[in-house]
Amino acid sequence: MDKQVPGSESSGTLVEGVMATIRQRIVARSLTPGARLPSIRAFAKSMQVSKSTVVEAYERLAAEGAIRSRPGSGFYAAGSLAPLSLAQIGLASTAPSIRSGSRASLWKPATTC
Repeated sequence: MDKQVPGSESSGTLVEGVMATIRQRIVARSLTPGARLPSIRAFAKSMQVSKSTVVEAYERLAAEGAIRSRPGSGFYAAGSLAPLSLAQIGLASTAPSIRSGSRASLWKPATTC
């Protein structure tokens, strides 16, 4: 059985756990587009995994387009991110709900001449 990332509740491999951590940071905007990712050595130490695990995770994320590699410089969060959903930014409860009875108040038909 593959090892799991320390503190991880998922049943995935170490590489998948590292990838999930980076994806979560990108989604949470703690890694903004163009932001430099931690060095392989530093991230491996903070995640308590081997450097080869982080290398594999970074390479897979780069292949997916989530991050970009700049040889001699490091890895960076990709420039294009999907917009946040209302649920992700905590506004889902404040968004107006559209129910069959309330549509009339939100939409008014155009008048013809």
